Amino acid sequence: MSGFLFRLGRWCARHPFRTMGAWLLVIVAVLGVKGSIGGDYADNYTVPGVESQEANDLLEERFPDQSGTSGRAVFHVEEGRI
Repeated sequence: MSGFLFRLGRWCARHPFRTMGAWLLVIVAVLGVKGSIGGDYADNYTVPGVESQEANDLLEERFPDQSGTSGRAVFHVEEGRI
């Protein structure tokens, strides 16, 4: 296997434009297949019985304009690990 990978790497290094062209064709093919048979992304889900889901449901009920937003929490420590 390492011999094959060595030969493949050497060929790619010797033919960089062919390699980039092959990758470009692969990307176009994958995106074409995804567009024709792939579905839509879904980022809405519920987990019944979890406190965060109950809080989200309460937000939707009382403050519909503010519900559905997301935020990012960043933790930082001066030394060590979090």
